[in-house]
Amino acid sequence: MDASTSHEDAASAIRRLYAEHGKMIVGYATKLTGDRHAAEDVWQETALRAWRNWDRLSQNPDTTRTWLVKVARNIVIDRRRARARRPVEFGGDLLSYLGTQAPDDITCLLERHVFMSVLNRLSPLHREVIAQLVLADRSIPQAALAMCVPEGTVRSRYHYALCALRRYLGVAVNCVEIGEAWEPAVPSTAEFAA
Repeated sequence: MDASTSHEDAASAIRRLYAEHGKMIVGYATKLTGDRHAAEDVWQETALRAWRNWDRLSQNPDTTRTWLVKVARNIVIDRRRARARRPVEFGGDLLSYLGTQAPDDITCLLERHVFMSVLNRLSPLHREVIAQLVLADRSIPQAALAMCVPEGTVRSRYHYALCALRRYLGVAVNCVEIGEAWEPAVPSTAEFAA
């Protein structure tokens, strides 16, 4: 058997793998990632690895499904770890994350400025949880997965971030209404502990 025949056999086997196991692996990866598109990427990487290891994989077809599940799980874990090493960066003021659409009037501009000032005064952990849950509109499980922390940690950080935002915004709104300069109070250590 020459190399081109072996390559064709592997390509047709990968098509069979998709037909037999593709939906299950994509479903499993969707459950792990919380994102169908990311799950499809995981399946593609899994199929590529199956194709690269076809000689070894074809020797024992009874373990194929187990091998595919294990590889898909490892890919999801590797991507999570890579994201954890590179936390979300927002630049100096998060304005680019919110979009660059010009405000309609001076009130909207002022509100955006106050919000950005307050958001930038939060700790990096609290900014990240606000960005994940509010700005990126993710659920708590999706945010926990993206941040590589337990769901309870996301809830706790979100709670303390909202407490700090409410306090800062309350002070900021009152100062803006009476035209004073605004400097927020220094947050307590307990707010940054979560």
